[in-house]
Amino acid sequence: MSINDIESGCSNLSIYPNPATDILHIDMETQASSIIDIDIYDMMGKCLYHQQHNSSSVHTDIDVSQLAKGVYLVKLQTEKGVISRKINIF
Repeated sequence: MSINDIESGCSNLSIYPNPATDILHIDMETQASSIIDIDIYDMMGKCLYHQQHNSSSVHTDIDVSQLAKGVYLVKLQTEKGVISRKINIF
């Protein structure tokens, strides 16, 4: 399975604003209802945030104001695999 296969299983993935200061918005649609895990990791690999959704769409706002300035990794895990995006917190 390739990254394109994983990403073709979801549409309209938006993570914004990037860079973020207070609130990070994540919008995602999948082709079928599934469990979607959202995790935010620091660059040392420590999980700082976890949320789980059980639907075909995710529209969530995450308060990132308590995170230190820097680069983080957002991982979205679906039944088809994992999608990762880097975000900046300022």
